[in-house]
Amino acid sequence: MYKLAEFLKDVIGIDFDSDYGVFCIENDLYRTSLINKMTDTLDCYTFTVVINGNVAIIHNGIEVRLSEGDLFCYTPGADCTVVGGTADFRSYCLLADESLTYSSPVVRLMIRAAYFPTMELSGRKITLAREDAQRMENLMRGIIDYQQRPHRFKRDALSNLYNLFLLDFMDIQERSVHNKWYSERTGQLFTEFIQLAQQHFTEHRDLTFYATQLHITPIYLSRIVKRITGDTVVNYLNRLLLMEATYLLQTSGATVAQIAETLHFADQASFSKFFTRMRGIGPKQFRMIRDLH
Repeated sequence: MYKLAEFLKDVIGIDFDSDYGVFCIENDLYRTSLINKMTDTLDCYTFTVVINGNVAIIHNGIEVRLSEGDLFCYTPGADCTVVGGTADFRSYCLLADESLTYSSPVVRLMIRAAYFPTMELSGRKITLAREDAQRMENLMRGIIDYQQRPHRFKRDALSNLYNLFLLDFMDIQERSVHNKWYSERTGQLFTEFIQLAQQHFTEHRDLTFYATQLHITPIYLSRIVKRITGDTVVNYLNRLLLMEATYLLQTSGATVAQIAETLHFADQASFSKFFTRMRGIGPKQFRMIRDLH
């Protein structure tokens, strides 16, 4: 898959230092179509905030229409195609290497937070309030400013702006979910489940463990998580596990067998089967491809 610097040079025609790992660009409909056409080969998180006009895309087989004030997150390897749009379409597009996202402990904790499924896999759009849209646009323009001018600490500045963008992104998601109706008890149980999951997901991936800890039935816990995240407990835990496995494969010198043991799989074969099912490629092949880059 394309790393950010390779993508910018080969597809967009922009030379940019690969060490920075984050890049923001203002797009028209043509450039948006070009980027979307290649997202299934792009090893980046891609955030789009529409500032004018509208566009229609097919994202992982589902049509999504984006208009002014909408924010949309594309995940690494997402299959996207532009199928329509207005001539006046404009957007800010923020791209960040997956490795940059995984390398920061702060970002890793955010991705593990309550709304991880939205960021990691679902690709839901968020219609921003005017003040939220303005703040996100300002952050994106700030990234553009730093990437265009000489700065002794450019890498740190861009990384910090990306972290701030993600913090605002997560805050917007949280408020979006909390604005939906559910009881205080449901919200409290969900929060407690998330805290337990962050502590125990490598050791415990069974629904009964978490339900027992919360003193509720597995069926009740399933309903709570499904209602708030739109996903199942098992899928949520599997995605946390996949993120940790990917992080260890990218950043550690541990063997696949050692990683399987760290993540409490029965054996290397079980871990390899899980990783292949979730990412479409085995852990050894995944690491080999990363090493080539």
